Amino acid sequence: MEKRRAKLGGQVQVAFGSVPSSIEHIRTGKLRALALTTAMRAEALPDIPSFAEFVPGYEASFWYGVGAPKATPAEIVEKLNKEINVGLADPKIKARLADLGGAVLALSPADFEKLIADETEKWAKVIKFMHQGGVTCAIRPGATLRRRFTLSRRCFSS
Repeated sequence: MEKRRAKLGGQVQVAFGSVPSSIEHIRTGKLRALALTTAMRAEALPDIPSFAEFVPGYEASFWYGVGAPKATPAEIVEKLNKEINVGLADPKIKARLADLGGAVLALSPADFEKLIADETEKWAKVIKFMHQGGVTCAIRPGATLRRRFTLSRRCFSS
């Protein structure tokens, strides 16, 4: 909430925020979106490029999921997964999520477990690299959009 107020109030020039929390401000012109951190453009904001268009392979999206304790019986996990995915398949739910800039990612329990493992591995590498002092990046005031992406490419190359 504070970050959003700071962006809207002009106290910060550049910030990363989620599409659902920013989309109405982008649509009304209160915020100017430079790019999305998702792998592809959002249906709700087709004119806003993704960082991946400038920095191949860049992707930093957020997602929500439902988990259960490890000892939960498989049949209960499967039933929960089935019912949640039925809800996510509802056209009204899909349309509302799309309007907010989101997308449905209805996965099986095994696929969701793999997503968590893959994301954990990806971000562990980033954290380890940053912790070792591998990156120092700053964007000077007035830098052009092209320069920002050039800096990002250097900052996030593997």
